Amino acid sequence: MDVPPDDVVELIFLRLDSAISLLRAASTCKQWHRVAAGAGFLRQFRSLRGQPPVLAGMYYDKPRVPRRRPDFVPSPWADDVVVDGRWRCFSLDFLPESNITPWVWRILDSRGSLLLFGRLRDPNNGRCTSFGDVVICEPVTRRYVRVDPRRRFPEYNVSDASLVDGDSSGGGIGMASFRVVFHLHTRGIHSHAGVFTFTVVGGSDDPQQRSWSWRKVSINALMVDAGPSDDLAPTSLYWYNEGRRVVALDRSTAKFSSLLLPEVEGWNFHKENYDMRVTAGHDGTARIVILDLSAAAGDLLRVFARLSREWALVRSIRLSAVTRHLPGYKPSFFNDTLMIRTDGSSPVVLLSPWQEDKWWFHLDIETMEVAPAPDRDYAEVYPCELPWPPTLRAYD
Repeated sequence: MDVPPDDVVELIFLRLDSAISLLRAASTCKQWHRVAAGAGFLRQFRSLRGQPPVLAGMYYDKPRVPRRRPDFVPSPWADDVVVDGRWRCFSLDFLPESNITPWVWRILDSRGSLLLFGRLRDPNNGRCTSFGDVVICEPVTRRYVRVDPRRRFPEYNVSDASLVDGDSSGGGIGMASFRVVFHLHTRGIHSHAGVFTFTVVGGSDDPQQRSWSWRKVSINALMVDAGPSDDLAPTSLYWYNEGRRVVALDRSTAKFSSLLLPEVEGWNFHKENYDMRVTAGHDGTARIVILDLSAAAGDLLRVFARLSREWALVRSIRLSAVTRHLPGYKPSFFNDTLMIRTDGSSPVVLLSPWQEDKWWFHLDIETMEVAPAPDRDYAEVYPCELPWPPTLRAYD
C-alpha cells in the first residue's frame, strides 16, 4: 500500500475535531507522529482550533501523617493516547527530594499543564507549619523550576502561592512562560504580593536563554488605585485586608481590580482574622463568602452578593447552630480556626475545624442545607492538562 506524502497527512490532520484526536493519531505510526510534531503544522492546527485544553487527569492530594505522594487518576481517554512514550511521567519521581520519605511536597495550585508544589518544613506533619521554597513543574515533560521567595523578600512572611499565566505574546501558561504570585505579610497583614515571572527566550531549553524577574505589588495601594471589578471570576486570586475592599487578580491577564463591600452592623472589618472565598450562587453569579474568626463573631459565615449594581450582605450563618445535629458534633470544634474550601462554581462549600481533619461538612450557603462530607472530599483535587503545543517526539 502506498504511503501518502506528509503534506496530504497534514491536510487530513487539520480536519480533526480536537487535540485529543490529534494525539491519538500521532501515536499510530512514525510518519503520523513526525507530522503532528512539526512546529509549522501545530501553528496551523492552533489557528484553526484555538488552544484547546486537554485534561490529562487529576491529582488528589490528601493531608496524611506521614504524607504520601498525591494520587494521579488519568482521564478516561488516557489509555488510548501515548504522550512522549510514557504515562509514568505523572508519578512525580523527577522532582527534587522525591526519594525522601515521608513525601516532603504538597500541591499548592495547578493551572494548565503546570503544578505548583510547596515544601513542608516538617513532612511528618500533614499541615504546613512554615512556608518553604516552591517547585513549578510540568509532569508530562518532567521539567521543573525551583524558587525560594524568602530569599527575595526576607522581611516578609510568605503564606501562600498561586500560578498565573505568563507574559509571552502567545498568552497562556507553560514551562516556557508563567508567573507565581506569593502572599507577603507582616503581623498577619497581607499587605503585598510578590510576583515571580519566568520566561524561556525563543522556546529554548538552554538555561542561558531563561529570564526571570521579581516585583512587589502593594495590596494596600491597590485597594485605592485599582479599577473597579464588575465581574468576579472564580479562577481569579483575591485579597481581603483592612477596611472593606477586596482586591482581585485576573490569572489570565495578571491585571488587578478592586471592589468595596458594604458596611455591616457588628462587623469589625478593620481586623485581619477573616478567611475569604469567591464562589457562585445557584444562579451562576458571584458570591463572596467571608468566615469571621474574631473573638466576637467566633464562627459566623457572611455571604455577599451583587444586588443591582451594589454589593450587599445577603446571609449570615452561625456554623455551630446549623451543624449541631450532625454526627460527631462537639461545641469545642468552633473554638478553633475553621478551614473552608470551595470549587468556585457552586454555592456548596466544604468546612472543617482545623483540629479535626476528619470532621468535614458541606454547607449550601443559599439553602442552608448541611450534611457530612464523604471521605473522598477531604482530598484537594488539582486538574492537570497536557501542554500545548503537545509534547510529541518522532520515533527513533
